[in-house]
Amino acid sequence: MLFNNLKKMIICDPVCVQEFGHSLIAIKRYNSYLKSKGLETDIFISRLLKDKINLDLPKEANFYYSHYYALVLPNKDTSKDEKSQRILDSSIESNDEIIKQLALEELIEIIDSVEESSKTGIFFPSIDYYSLSALISILEKKDLKPLPKFFIRWIGVMENSYIDKNNIDPLLLCRRLGTINKLNENLEMSFSAESKPYARNLSVELNQNVIPTPTFIQEDKNQLPELSSKFKIAFPGSSRVDKGLLRINNILSQIENKFNLFEYEAYFQFPNPSELYSHYLDIRELLKNPRVRCYPTSVSQDILRKYIGFSNILVTPYDSKTYLYRSSAIMAEAACYGRQIASSSDCGFSEELEELSIGKCGSNDEEIARIIYEFYSLSRDKMLATVDKARFLYLNYLESSYQEFFNFAL
Repeated sequence: MLFNNLKKMIICDPVCVQEFGHSLIAIKRYNSYLKSKGLETDIFISRLLKDKINLDLPKEANFYYSHYYALVLPNKDTSKDEKSQRILDSSIESNDEIIKQLALEELIEIIDSVEESSKTGIFFPSIDYYSLSALISILEKKDLKPLPKFFIRWIGVMENSYIDKNNIDPLLLCRRLGTINKLNENLEMSFSAESKPYARNLSVELNQNVIPTPTFIQEDKNQLPELSSKFKIAFPGSSRVDKGLLRINNILSQIENKFNLFEYEAYFQFPNPSELYSHYLDIRELLKNPRVRCYPTSVSQDILRKYIGFSNILVTPYDSKTYLYRSSAIMAEAACYGRQIASSSDCGFSEELEELSIGKCGSNDEEIARIIYEFYSLSRDKMLATVDKARFLYLNYLESSYQEFFNFAL
C-alpha cells in the first residue's frame, strides 16, 4: 500500500492540552487513518492530559509535551506540571526563551528515539510556532545524522501564536524552512495546509508544493430529519464573534422579514464567559427570540453530531478576514453527516465548500438568509441528492489529498 518506504509515523501535537476540541479528535482520527495504511504509530501530546479518565485515547498515546502556550491558553492543570509552570512563573523577558528551549529539547528527544530514520515519519497535524522554530534550529546544524521524514501541516492558528513580539515572523520561519529543505538533498519533507488559499500562499513562501489537506473526518452519514412544520437551523461550533455570533440575530431577522412563509427553530452554543461579558446586550437580544435554543458552551463530538443530525441546515457566518486562510471542521462534518451549509464568502474554506457542493456562500446577512430560504424550498429528494453528491465529492477529495501529502500509493 505504501511506496514511500515508511513503516512508522510519529504524530506530534504539543497544543493538544484540552479534553474537548478539534486537536484531540484529530489525533484519534489521524492515528486510525495511518494505522489503516499499514503504519505503526506513536502519539505525543501534552502531559496535562495524563490524569484525564474520559479521553478514550488509543494505546499509542504518550503524555509528553510541556504546555508551551500556558500564557495564551490557560489550563487549570498547568500548576501540576513543573516545566509548564516555569513558563507562567518566569518574567516576560525570559519566558519566551524558556519555551524555545523546552520545545527544542522535547523535539530532539523525539528525533533521537527514532530507530530507523529512513522508515519513520514525524507528522505535525497542526504545526505550532515553537515546534516550527525548534525544527529549524535542529535542521540548521551542520553534520546532521540521518533524519526521519517530516510531514508539516499548517492550519493558520498556532503557527502564528508566540509570546515575544520580537520573535521572527512566522512567514520568515516558513521561508527559512523552505530554503533548508531545498538545499539539503538528504532531507525529506512534505508540506500541506488546511485550505486551498493557504496552500497557494505557503507554496510561494516555501518555494515548493504545498498540498491542501482538509479537516480529516470520515464519519457515517446522518439521516435527514423528516419534514415537519419547523425548519431547524443550526449555528454549530463555538459561539465567538469571529464565527459570526453577533450576526445570528440579524440573519434570523432577515429570514422573518423577507421570508416569513416558514416556521423555524435556531440552535447555537452558549457563548463563553469572555464573549458574554463583552457582548451581553447583543446576546440578550438574541435570546429574546422565542425560536432560539441554546446548547452548552462546550459539547462533545457525540452531542455535536446529534444536534447537526436533527438540523435541516448549518450556518457558518464567519468573519472573512479572520478566516481568510482557514478551513472549517464544520464544513467537513456537514459533508460527512449529510447537511448543507449557508456560509460567508471569501473565507479560506469558501472555495472548497462550493466546489464540493457542500453549500453556498453569501457576502452579507441578507444573502445568507436567502440561501437558507433556498435550501428550505428544496424538496426532500433534491436535498438528499445534493448531500449525497457532497459527501461523495468530499470523501474523494479527502482521500486523494492525504494520499498525495503522505505519498501513499493510490
